[in-house]
Amino acid sequence: MATTKKKRLGIKDYWKILRFGMKIRGKLKKRRKEKEEKEAKEMGNDVKAGIKTTEFWISIIGGAVALWAQIQDKVSEPWGLVVATVLGAVYTISRAITKKQ
Repeated sequence: MATTKKKRLGIKDYWKILRFGMKIRGKLKKRRKEKEEKEAKEMGNDVKAGIKTTEFWISIIGGAVALWAQIQDKVSEPWGLVVATVLGAVYTISRAITKKQ
C-alpha cells in the first residue's frame, strides 16, 4: 500500500487564502449596499440617518441640559428626568412618522 504525503500549507498560502476571502467579502458587501440603495430609491425612501437630523441633536442636547440642570439643583428632582424622557419619546415618534411617509 502506497502512502502519499500531503503537502502542508505554509504561512504564505494562508495569507493568499485570507486575502482572497477578504476580496470576495468586499465585493459582496459592495453589491449588497448598491442593491439596498437601488431598492431605497425605487421605493422613494430617502430618509436621512438619525444621527444626521436636527431632531436627534436637539434631543441629545436638550436631554443633557435637563439632566445637568437637575444635577446642579436648578430644577426640582423629577423634572430633569421627565424632560429628558419626553424629548426621547418625541424624537422616536418624529422618526417613526418620517419613515412612514
